[in-house]
Amino acid sequence: MPLEAVDRKEPLSERAYQILKNAILAGDLPPGEPLAEEGLAGRLKISRTPIRTALHRLVAEGLAEAGCGKGIAVRAVGGQDVLQVDEVRSVLEPLSAFLCATKGLDGEQLKEMRGYCDAQHHAAAEGNVRDYFHYGDCFHIRMAECSGNDFLAAMISRAALTATRYLLCSPHPERQLARFSDEHREVLAAVEQQDPAAAREAMRRHIERSLTQLSG
Repeated sequence: MPLEAVDRKEPLSERAYQILKNAILAGDLPPGEPLAEEGLAGRLKISRTPIRTALHRLVAEGLAEAGCGKGIAVRAVGGQDVLQVDEVRSVLEPLSAFLCATKGLDGEQLKEMRGYCDAQHHAAAEGNVRDYFHYGDCFHIRMAECSGNDFLAAMISRAALTATRYLLCSPHPERQLARFSDEHREVLAAVEQQDPAAAREAMRRHIERSLTQLSG
């Protein structure tokens, strides 16, 4: 996805962050690509201040890294990252579902979560791999946010995005299509019924299956 000028109707730093994040996840900004404030400000047609804020968020989420005498650059994802993602998600994702089922989600939250499941299903039907993983990430990250634990949400967000980058760079990411959306619905059904044990177990099974693919 080519970089485009920022829409000034929303916070500039937020829009810049979304544009850069999407470009990284899509592979349009490849690993090692320098993220120079001045150059990005010119391409997005905004000042360097919102670019700087956006870059700090990308570093915090593990999508970019600072150092090595190159300033900030797109971070590569390797085998060690996958191992760490495995360890984090297998513990934290079931906890996220457990907490959501315990506290309960309101009608708007449930509607939003169902929307992600539907969007992921449609993306699979159309063979749109990038959208498929995007809406899957939205499901997991939003579930964590709804848990009410901000620290948990931040860790799950970083882990989910790292896993997606790895899968999108794998030889056959399309093999993941048409499976995760149904598993997400199982998790959401248990959350909606406010059954913490069932929600935790459904998420545990889902993460176990997805990590088998991730590590393979």
